[in-house]
Amino acid sequence: MPLLSNCNKLNDWFGVGSFNYTEKYYLNYSMDEVIKATEIFKLEHPEMCLVDTASWYQDGYHDPNKLWYMVCYRYPEKELNVTTWIRDNGTHASIVGFVALWKNEKGTTKSVNKDFSNSENKEIKREFESRILNPIKEILQRKWGTI
Repeated sequence: MPLLSNCNKLNDWFGVGSFNYTEKYYLNYSMDEVIKATEIFKLEHPEMCLVDTASWYQDGYHDPNKLWYMVCYRYPEKELNVTTWIRDNGTHASIVGFVALWKNEKGTTKSVNKDFSNSENKEIKREFESRILNPIKEILQRKWGTI
């Protein structure tokens, strides 16, 4: 077990990129189509939009190379916010990353696949998939069909 623990610690230190714990979902739709679907989702579900949007939490590109399109959502009944990103993954494909959950207080951010127990992690991913990802997939299929 110490070897596995040391491997996890190495991943903490040397993991690729800023989002090395992110849960990734691969979609056969372009990044532009997925971004548009998130915009439609938010129009259809305004209660899922953030109320207070500091600049980092506004939807859009936050890096100079425009590789990560950040999108935040809200579970209003839990007063809990959801951070995600969308990234291009080649020709007509993209990745949606489920990054973290946080409240509107400093120091409350918890990373997916890092700061939760296995059972909590499984539950928060299931909730994200059912409340956000699957409805976005339905919008994608409705607008652009299955690829």
